[in-house]
Amino acid sequence: MKKVLSFAVLAVILFAMPVSAEEDRDEENKRQMAITLSPNPLIIGLFLGGFGINAGFEFAPVSTAAVKANVFYIGFDPVKLIGLNDDNLKSLAYMLRVNMEARWYPMAQYVKGFFVNGGVQYHRLSLSAGVSFDTDEEKESAGGGLNSISICSGLGYKVVIGKEQAGFVIEPNMEFAWDVYSDIPFQNMVPPVSYFLGNVLGIRGFRFNLLFGAAF
Repeated sequence: MKKVLSFAVLAVILFAMPVSAEEDRDEENKRQMAITLSPNPLIIGLFLGGFGINAGFEFAPVSTAAVKANVFYIGFDPVKLIGLNDDNLKSLAYMLRVNMEARWYPMAQYVKGFFVNGGVQYHRLSLSAGVSFDTDEEKESAGGGLNSISICSGLGYKVVIGKEQAGFVIEPNMEFAWDVYSDIPFQNMVPPVSYFLGNVLGIRGFRFNLLFGAAF
């Protein structure tokens, strides 16, 4: 009888092990949301004496497709950057980029693995400055901004590390963007200059991103 029970227990354990492993793999591949960040804007913002962030949120309603929203922002005070610390002088320069995109995951693992993406982005460059006099009522200010709208597409690979529901994310990706509307007078620039400026700003041309975050 003891041998029969022992054999039965062993059989259950051997049967349960692959089932448990399969369940663990299923859980790893069912993470439907991801939050990603890039350190580059933060470093640039701090270098300029301001603030920067590049943050995105992704949601996959099905295993093969997801939508993602991303915000890129760098802001700083140009007056302080050039060494003028007059409290009566106030200025703000910033670059804002907002992306909305769709993603296709052919490996059908929700927010994990190889993907192809495409979407649209809104981009704004802004500069404002003001001077305060002896009283709060006496102020002069001026400023303006340039806007652009671009379409973008690319591909990447999302690596998710960890066997728990929440995993660490590393995501390299490459995109190509092209502006369909822009206040920036690219048409008045020679092609190498316009392409270089557009690439630096992220409005046109290729761009490479390395993102970190969490999937859950």
